[in-house]
Amino acid sequence: MLGAFGSLVGGVSIAFGLMLMAVGQLGVFRLPDVYMRAHAANVADGAGAALFAVGLALMAPDGQSALRLALLAALVWGIAPLLSHLSATAAHHGGVAPRVGAGALGGDVK
Repeated sequence: MLGAFGSLVGGVSIAFGLMLMAVGQLGVFRLPDVYMRAHAANVADGAGAALFAVGLALMAPDGQSALRLALLAALVWGIAPLLSHLSATAAHHGGVAPRVGAGALGGDVK
């Protein structure tokens, strides 16, 4: 739709989105607490998926596909905090206590 410039910017947006999602998954695997994991998934994966969809919208062959992908990006960006809140609320109602204190991240804090 935007030619070579759109393909370049779209490719960079897709690459940044994938990198954000990869860092978010490292946080999900690395963090010890379900609440910290939900936060990592919300921040990194929500923004990464939205950037990915924006990149695809910039590389779309026609305006209708670009509009649909842009709306998908807005939906993902807007609904990611809600999904994180719902999973944290379910964990809280299920009796999962958050880790607090100096060793909450699993290491020794001095």
